[in-house]
Amino acid sequence: MRRIMPLGALALASLCAACSVIAGLDDHRLAPEANVASSSGTGAGGGVGGVGGVGGVGPSGPVALARSAKPRAIAVDATNVYWVSEGDRRVLAVAKTGGPPVELAVTDPAVPHGIALDIVYVYWTEAPELDDCNVSYAGRVMRVKKTGGMAEELWTTCYTDLPFGIAVDGSTVYWTTQYAGNVYRLKKGDPPDSAVRVASSQWNAWDIAVDQSRIYWSLHSPQAEIRMAELLGAVDQSGDFCGVQAQPNGVALDETFVYWASDAGTVRSLAKDQVGGIPTDLATAQYLPTDVALSAAGVFWTNANDGTIRTVPKRGRAEATVLADQQQDPERLAVDDTGVYWTNFDGGEVMALFAP
Repeated sequence: MRRIMPLGALALASLCAACSVIAGLDDHRLAPEANVASSSGTGAGGGVGGVGGVGGVGPSGPVALARSAKPRAIAVDATNVYWVSEGDRRVLAVAKTGGPPVELAVTDPAVPHGIALDIVYVYWTEAPELDDCNVSYAGRVMRVKKTGGMAEELWTTCYTDLPFGIAVDGSTVYWTTQYAGNVYRLKKGDPPDSAVRVASSQWNAWDIAVDQSRIYWSLHSPQAEIRMAELLGAVDQSGDFCGVQAQPNGVALDETFVYWASDAGTVRSLAKDQVGGIPTDLATAQYLPTDVALSAAGVFWTNANDGTIRTVPKRGRAEATVLADQQQDPERLAVDDTGVYWTNFDGGEVMALFAP
């Protein structure tokens, strides 16, 4: 069994501008089984309500909000946690206060990949199995209201295009296609054929993030890059933001910096106005960091190979703080002022570490 690392009074980097602290993380056990809701047996088409019981709420330390079949991409809003379940091909949600998960959509036979939110909708990408050579169905970009209902197809493509990462802002949906290596944008409410190809020939286009002026994405390959394009730029007008990053994964933005995690075991940042510059190593010698998320003052990531969730301050030099260990293949995470949320892909859990 992996040794539990006592954290004592080590503080979690600020989860809000007021520098909230999560302390006393010396108990890293999951919530008792009786308090963990399962995603099996929930009704389809219902929305997430308010307080649904005590499902994930527990003592200090990580708690499991839900069991799920190979959960990966995750997103949060003020009251709920949303994720895609690759194992049983569903889009699900659960209240932060706990309770039974709610099935928002079934993607079968397609596998759901990315997830993003706006005020009203949950958006996701879906595509055929990678090794399914006889598929007759397409990759798609989809959305459904947070309150449930009929899922809506926004865009569809040849099955070999493989829609993957997704981001949204107030007016537009953005996504990557992994195999074809394209990046697209589509105004909300516009017909599918009005989608604009922002970039092409992007080998293994992966995660994507947007701010007020640019789109950023990672190319997940051994000699890959962090790429960028103007938010409303012309077709196929993209550029290199930071070159030759060994298999970059998740990408996150704040007002002035771009952050990313890499298979090479690094978590890095580079100022947006330093295009082509040398990135800063915020953490090195990590264990397959697969995603990165931000608070006002901290950078958070998942280490898939050693089962930890870690954090460092955005600025300055500091050793990484272990927020949780003994997780089973933690993949993607989200952070807000209520806590840190992540998916355990192999463990089949949607996890939370709540701020006090």
